[in-house]
Amino acid sequence: MVAGFRAARNKTLTRGEREVNQLIAARRTVREHAFVHLKH
Repeated sequence: MVAGFRAARNKTLTRGEREVNQLIAARRTVREHAFVHLKH
């Protein structure tokens, strides 16, 4: 599993870091939905 970027209290994420986080989240949702279907 790949961890995304986290913003510090005094620093926001760059556009690139936000885009990478979105790509990671999109791939994670595919896996999570697959697990839900296996459980039910």
